[in-house]
Amino acid sequence: MPVLSLDDVKTPALLLDIDVLRENLLRMAARARGAGIRLRPHIKTHACLRIGRMQQELGAQGLTVSTLREAELFADAGFDDLIWAFPFTRADGARVEALGSRISLGVLVDSLEAIEWLAALSSTLSIWIELDCGHHRSGLDPKAEALIPLARAIVASPRLRFAGLLTHPGQAYAARGSEEVRAVARAETAALERAKRRLQGAGLEVPALSGGSTPTAWLGELPGSLDELRPGNYCFHDRTQLAIGACSLEDCALTVLSTVISSQGDPPRSVLDAGALALSMDPGPPELSPAMGWLLEEGPDGPRLGPPLRWLSQEHGVLDQRLPLGQRVRILPNHACYVTSCFEHYVLVSEARVVGRLPIAREPH
Repeated sequence: MPVLSLDDVKTPALLLDIDVLRENLLRMAARARGAGIRLRPHIKTHACLRIGRMQQELGAQGLTVSTLREAELFADAGFDDLIWAFPFTRADGARVEALGSRISLGVLVDSLEAIEWLAALSSTLSIWIELDCGHHRSGLDPKAEALIPLARAIVASPRLRFAGLLTHPGQAYAARGSEEVRAVARAETAALERAKRRLQGAGLEVPALSGGSTPTAWLGELPGSLDELRPGNYCFHDRTQLAIGACSLEDCALTVLSTVISSQGDPPRSVLDAGALALSMDPGPPELSPAMGWLLEEGPDGPRLGPPLRWLSQEHGVLDQRLPLGQRVRILPNHACYVTSCFEHYVLVSEARVVGRLPIAREPH
């Protein structure tokens, strides 16, 4: 693709600064390597084969996916060590069986029913018991009576391999500042360690402990007791990571390019061509609401946050200030993972020049 000006890009467009991306990947790879922990990035944020390859080239040992479609696309591209970080149900049996016959596939469980369904499949699968470390989404409480019977059922199956204990400290996204994030990271490792001790007391070996979110991976105390990290958002960062304190503005690699399509003076407002279908409806950190994305401006010392978008409709984003009609603006999204799912490709930029594009591998609509 020839080098273009941003003025030539049709809006709304998803811009990815390739230099910032590379630096983010290098820093996390170095952090995991320095702590002696396996890095198994969650690719749901970028959903891009090339970025997954970059992570692999920097030392990632396997990847994490959120959907079976992602698993199938990455397996087709030659990635052969994946954890599907989503609770298994019987309806997924045929696809899991097919994937397990050609790659090393990790599957999450938090019930005996799921083990029974998996044990009936013909593939050899790696099974992770998912724990709830305080996020209160899926996963067993580390104190649950079902923990030991569930692990024994995995070990008793001839085709299931007990891979270890896995958790996601998603409550870190409600934290603000390094101390609050470190407290979440301590709760994460405490949950894993408690469950591990219980299983060891029952005579069961626990091969590995898997955890990590982007905030806890950056700000938590490593290595701790984790054997592997599964951060995802670190490749791009966003307004939420900035509010948490997990990154600086210069670390944010992903923005949405938009055009001012209406400019009115009473009351002052500008309408952009980036609405909910480009930015998602994630409201971002509660203390910053209502803000559906933030303009980026160039200051004397580099980028700085400009005014927020106050509301979105399907195709429109509204600012409470008047900008020139036709002006191009860049928007820092509240949540990069959601915004990625709104587009089919990234427009790659380097030093404000367009240098290429990358397709996004996502679930078909």
